[in-house]
Amino acid sequence: MCVLSRPQDYKELFNYYHAKLCNVIECIFGVFKRCFSVLGHPQEYLLDDQVCLVSALAVIHNFIRVYNLNDIAKDLDDSEGNQTPGENERQEPQDEHVRPTLADKQGHAAECRDQITCAMWRDYRP
Repeated sequence: MCVLSRPQDYKELFNYYHAKLCNVIECIFGVFKRCFSVLGHPQEYLLDDQVCLVSALAVIHNFIRVYNLNDIAKDLDDSEGNQTPGENERQEPQDEHVRPTLADKQGHAAECRDQITCAMWRDYRP
């Protein structure tokens, strides 16, 4: 018999919630991949464009769910293969001094994570 224990500190609490969130996100992407075949293939677009694509497909998916537009969903799924990969690709700016470095981004992300984790632990009621 498996006995689940409660998180003992803020790190365990964060890891628990993080794992739950990852499961939900994986399920959502599974639904998106079934609805929009473009997500089932390797992308040749810039990362920023891929982020916009996923956001746009989320909006379309939610619109279809709200209005139950089965015919439109089928049409969208059938027409996705028509565009040539890289057709709308744009060049990334080459000036590295303008953009933050990976280390800067990772440091900022770690600070945000720690702030969120501490707030979650303060609010945690076992």
